[in-house]
Amino acid sequence: MKSESEIRNRLKVLYDKAEILLTVLAEAARYNPQGACYHVTVLYEVVVPLLRSHLVSGLACETFLAFSDAFFEPSSDNLGCLVGTAALRVLNALNYGDVHWEESLVDQLTRVFKSLASLCIFIDIPIDEEFHDDENMLDVISAWKLSFLIPVIEKLLPSNYPMEFKLRVSQFLKSAINGNFLSASDIILPPIVRLHTFLVKQMCNDPYSDIFEDLKHTVSTYCTLLNQEVEDPAPPVKEFFATVLDTLKNPIEIIRLMALKWLSSTDSYIIKQNVADSEFKHTFMVALYLETFDADTNCSEQATNLWGLLRFTETPALSKDIYNAVLHEQFFVQDEAAECINDLGSQFSDYIATAITDLFGLYDKYLEIIPALKDEVGRTIKEGRDPTHERFGIGKALARLADCLESKHTQKFIELIADRLDERNPQCHTLLRNAGVTAIKKNGEKVMSTLLPFLDKKLSETPERKEHDNIRQGLVVLLGTLGMYLETQPDKVLQIFQKLISSLSIPSEAVQRSVADCLPQLVGFIENDSNDTLEKLLHIMEASTNYGERRGAAYGIAAIISGLRTYVIVEMQLLKRVEKMITSKSNINQKESALLIMELLFKILGKSSEPFMPAFIPSLLLTFGDSSANVRNCSNDAGKNMMAALSPHGAKLILPLILKATANDNWRTKKASAELLGAVSQLAPRQLSSCLPKVVPTLVELLTDSHHEVQKAGVNALKEIAKVVKNPEIMSISTYLIGALIDPVAKTNKALETVLNTRFLHYMDPPSLALIMPIIKRAFSDRNTDAKRMSAQIIANIYTITEEKDMEPYLNTIVPGLQTALLDPVPEVRTVAARGFGALLRFSAESVRDQVAAILVPWLKERLVSQTSMVDRSGAAQGLSETIAAFGEEYLDASMPDILAITENPATNPFVRDGYLLLFIYLPIVLRERFVNFLARTVAPLLLSLSDENEVVRSTALKAGQQLINMYVTQARTTILPQLQKALFNENWRIRHASVQLIGDYLFNISGVSGKMSSVTADIDDTMGVETINKAILANLGRQSRDEIFSGLYLCRQDVALVVRQAASHVWKVVVPNTPRTVRDIMSTLFTMLLKCLASSSQERQQFLKDSLETDHIEQRVGVAVALNEVLNNCSRESIATLAGELMVILNKCLSDPSPSVRSSAAPPFNLLMQIIGPAALDEIVHPMVNKFLETSDADTLDALCTIVHENSRSFLPPILPKLTKQPVNAYGLCRIAASAGSETLNKFLPQFLRPLLSSRVKKDDFDEFLSNCQICLTAITDEQTMLSAVSQLVDETAENNNIIGIALLRKWVESSELLFDEGIVDEILPAAIGFYTNKSPEIVEEAIATVDAIIRQTEQGHAIEFLPLVKKSLEDIAATNAGENIVVPGFNKPEGFAAFLPVIKDALFNGTNGQKEQAIATCELFTRLASSSGILKHAMLICGPLIRCLGDRFLTEARKSALQTFKTLFEKVPTGVKIFVPQIQTELFKLLQVETLGSLKNLFATTLCHALCNHVKSETVFNDLIQFLLVNEDAKVL
Repeated sequence: MKSESEIRNRLKVLYDKAEILLTVLAEAARYNPQGACYHVTVLYEVVVPLLRSHLVSGLACETFLAFSDAFFEPSSDNLGCLVGTAALRVLNALNYGDVHWEESLVDQLTRVFKSLASLCIFIDIPIDEEFHDDENMLDVISAWKLSFLIPVIEKLLPSNYPMEFKLRVSQFLKSAINGNFLSASDIILPPIVRLHTFLVKQMCNDPYSDIFEDLKHTVSTYCTLLNQEVEDPAPPVKEFFATVLDTLKNPIEIIRLMALKWLSSTDSYIIKQNVADSEFKHTFMVALYLETFDADTNCSEQATNLWGLLRFTETPALSKDIYNAVLHEQFFVQDEAAECINDLGSQFSDYIATAITDLFGLYDKYLEIIPALKDEVGRTIKEGRDPTHERFGIGKALARLADCLESKHTQKFIELIADRLDERNPQCHTLLRNAGVTAIKKNGEKVMSTLLPFLDKKLSETPERKEHDNIRQGLVVLLGTLGMYLETQPDKVLQIFQKLISSLSIPSEAVQRSVADCLPQLVGFIENDSNDTLEKLLHIMEASTNYGERRGAAYGIAAIISGLRTYVIVEMQLLKRVEKMITSKSNINQKESALLIMELLFKILGKSSEPFMPAFIPSLLLTFGDSSANVRNCSNDAGKNMMAALSPHGAKLILPLILKATANDNWRTKKASAELLGAVSQLAPRQLSSCLPKVVPTLVELLTDSHHEVQKAGVNALKEIAKVVKNPEIMSISTYLIGALIDPVAKTNKALETVLNTRFLHYMDPPSLALIMPIIKRAFSDRNTDAKRMSAQIIANIYTITEEKDMEPYLNTIVPGLQTALLDPVPEVRTVAARGFGALLRFSAESVRDQVAAILVPWLKERLVSQTSMVDRSGAAQGLSETIAAFGEEYLDASMPDILAITENPATNPFVRDGYLLLFIYLPIVLRERFVNFLARTVAPLLLSLSDENEVVRSTALKAGQQLINMYVTQARTTILPQLQKALFNENWRIRHASVQLIGDYLFNISGVSGKMSSVTADIDDTMGVETINKAILANLGRQSRDEIFSGLYLCRQDVALVVRQAASHVWKVVVPNTPRTVRDIMSTLFTMLLKCLASSSQERQQFLKDSLETDHIEQRVGVAVALNEVLNNCSRESIATLAGELMVILNKCLSDPSPSVRSSAAPPFNLLMQIIGPAALDEIVHPMVNKFLETSDADTLDALCTIVHENSRSFLPPILPKLTKQPVNAYGLCRIAASAGSETLNKFLPQFLRPLLSSRVKKDDFDEFLSNCQICLTAITDEQTMLSAVSQLVDETAENNNIIGIALLRKWVESSELLFDEGIVDEILPAAIGFYTNKSPEIVEEAIATVDAIIRQTEQGHAIEFLPLVKKSLEDIAATNAGENIVVPGFNKPEGFAAFLPVIKDALFNGTNGQKEQAIATCELFTRLASSSGILKHAMLICGPLIRCLGDRFLTEARKSALQTFKTLFEKVPTGVKIFVPQIQTELFKLLQVETLGSLKNLFATTLCHALCNHVKSETVFNDLIQFLLVNEDAKVL
């Protein structure tokens, strides 16, 4: 009792002391959080270890939670408390980790890291002042929060928690280590350095974990930040780099390469660290120098580049640390160190002697057995051991140093080697011996005189006892190697040869093997003696009973044949002698001898023995079933060596023979074949990978043989193959694999499960694959779903740990099996099968990949559009997604347009669209970040599909949208969300419904809540959201985007479609904490949306109208104008009058808006406002606009004025007309406004418009533009009377004031208006225009001609003849007005004057009635009378022809006078123009003279005939004919 009391007292003292310290520490943390952060090591080193203390665990937990409160600021979701509690459970604190909780630890941790992940979202959005305060500003991740989590992370990642959860942790770290959250000072904090040091170690311990890539990205980001942000080296970072440098000694290549890339990404920081710390620089140089000789090419290249980048140089000073690397536990590090020593020796010759001394001294240091370590009572703490590993590394270094020795070092080097040939470890002994051989080969000829006597003496002094076999064997090899240089001294060669032959009788495998290595180099110098020796050795094989002697003789035979070439086998008939020995039934020794010859021939000759192998196989098969165990053992050894010697070509020759023998009916032959196939394990790796796919299935078939001996042989053969498995993990589970091969029904699933649960750290070799693949093949054909799933999963994983060429032989098994699994009804099986296809295509050689894809892709596309099975479409979509990802970015870019085109086409078959829409579900899973570029382009086809009539298509599209939201929640804000917001107001209710659902999914995702709970409440405005959700949404979206989304959801709650209302209501209730407050917050945005279809008289909303006009969105500004129109239409005049000032300001902005649609929408409300408030609206808005336009000619202002005038021309036009018509006139503006006024108003105010235009003084260069501007006004006239009035005003202006503007405007009007023709106004214009032919102004005449031409030209074909009376009347008026003999009208001085209406004349003469022809002839007569010769000449020929025909027409008697008068005028004005027609005219005149009574036309006829006779070419002949006519004619009238 007393003792117990003393213990209790001591414990109480300890408790009281701990209570004081921990309580003070907790209070200090609570009241000085910053101090707690800077002393976080106290948490790691003091508080965390005490959490498991039975005495003070409660105090430690309270202190721990105080630290959590210090590191995590107070928040509405109590994140600090949640993290602290979960951390205590993870750290297994007493009363936390060992008690029952209602919520599982994984679930609680999932909640914790979800909340932590929400702190890692950084979006560069503007935050308004209202939100940017201490209360509302959301917390983000920081270095100190990460510091608190470090003990938790160090406990979680190496644990056996579900991988899905660990992925969440790794993804959190990936997001948290970001320059947006960590400053330069944060990066070098000891806790942050500790975190990344731990992550590096974790990756080294578990390099094949699913979290590896996330952790790798995290550390890579940290290295980049370290390089870019940190200016000066920090002591804590040295620990991180020390860990990274240790990683360079990791046996896994990808780990070493990753570490080198980290170091390369921090080159700038390393340079600074090297300058500041020479010790660090030296350590870094040694590690990097070793890595430059890495066996992996990628690692060595990366290290060499970094070595050059850091400007390091090799120096012997590095050798001390390189010697330590020689002793390293990893063999590859020893190899690197050996290469470094070789490199230093090659560069620095002085270093060689030092290296020899150092390495042999180091070797001697490790010759002694290290004794066992025991404690004070004699118990063994650590077993003793022989340091063979260290000597092995030194042996490698000596072997590489020997390659750079100079001749002066060779003698000493060989002597030191010879003194240590008694090495007890075979591997170390071989390295020493090989080092000596290398030295002799390099410099042996130069030191022959001293080295040969030394070796002779050393060999002769060595006792011939078993314990000295190693020395003797080594000396024999060295002596034999030296014999290569005795070509000129055959006696000495023979002497050495005989010594070697005699050494073969020593019953030591090592000695015999060494002798055999030396003999081939010597037999060429003494060929005759070699043949004799060969015969003697064969005699020993046939006669000796001593096994050791016969084996030595077999070594000699094989070695001599190797030196003399294989033709000796034929010369000595060795095959027959071997066959004879094999068939010896009574002499077992001869059978053994024959098999020994085979074994060693195969072993020493290697591939050179292949031509003779087929001849040996029958004999070899006979001995596998021999009754003698010794013979069977020898046959096994011979078979193994034969297999090991095969080349790829030899394997093709030999293996079919053995495989064929397995089908033999004789069970002994089958058994022998199986045993020989077991020897296939001795093949070289290259041959092994090509043969095992054929061998193992054959052995598996033998397992089902009826004879138990054959089955047993097959099992043994499989075990032999399993023995050469180099993969440690497969070696540990080989019994399960062989068991599955032997008993596939019962043990396949167990074997597959074992493989899946094994963590592979090494590459899988061909024997490993050979054991696994037959099991997988059978599992694929099994009905068992688990077997299929596990097989597909193994295929998906196995490609990452195998060489691509090793997998090629199994493609015929893999591809059909994965195809079957891909169409399995179980989704999990389809998923892993698709991953398998992805791995197959991603990791296969390009030729193999293309070959598989040529079969696979068409098959997948065919299944993708299956009309019978949704399972087929889903599986094909998963497989095709993996295929697209495997082919890379270019294939993805080429495939996506076709996929999008099919999904966007509503005419596509629903099953086809469904199949391709499934790709949008699975492509994001596979492509991850690579799919981001296509996010925006996928929304349109998804929304289109959401409105499809087919339920399957809609369902798939919705799932795809949800997948995109979940996968790309960060990117969705800018790519997906805007289109979904727009779709909230789509006309199709299905699209609205789907948009609400997808927006809901997005909000649930970023806020960390589940949307699956029930949202049924008593009142529609009741909600279940909390303020934390609102803050999370604000942090992710910003206030503006949040308000827009909430406003859209609020409006959708009133949707006409019930399902839309229900969906919107559900989302609203889950995410909104308080409906009234939220609606008040979003009121401005909500009203913005309402403006598109609603109006209000609310003063607050009217004030908001002005703000809405500042937006860049045209629709919103149009909405303001439309809303005002609704307000003015529906509100009382009194209320409008009260708000008139505010309304006019808004309307003024609307009317001045740069968008025509906004201005057009503002005109109706302005008209209404003017009707209500009167002229004040004009004074405030219209008159300033007119002044602005007249000063600036602003097009938008003019358009606004036109819009206003068009709305109500009677009210708005008269007040502004005086300003517009004041000189100088802006013709364009005046005419635009006039055109907007309408025809009725134009008729009333036409003089006011035209008068200032006609009075304008226009420059010649601006005349055409002026006419175009004025044309706007004229073409706007639609009333007939107004048009006539305008024509009259223009004609009068030209006639009275000689103003060209009038006729020019007429011409422009005619050219641009069809209405003038439709209304017959041109009938008034044409005579007026022809009347201006007489004007003295050439410009007016030209415009008149152009006007006539425009009228005639634009008249429909066949109707121009209707203008003939007008033309004739106009010319008659001109002729009457200008009576006289020599009157010439200016308009007919040029050919264009008559050409303008020439089409009318021609149409009448050729196609008209007789009356029209007479009018046309009369018109021609008027034209020729009024025109000058220059105006007539061009048209003379055109006139003459028709007139000649008309002259002889008996129906046109009334027109003859006009025709004769025309001819008379033509002869008088343009005789040359009608001269060509004189004969025809003369003829017609003679006919007319004969048949007609001329009466009053006599004088005119006579004058015309006279002109014709005078202009005739044969005037005398014609005159004589006329005389003869008169003589014979008795008609007095003719005379």
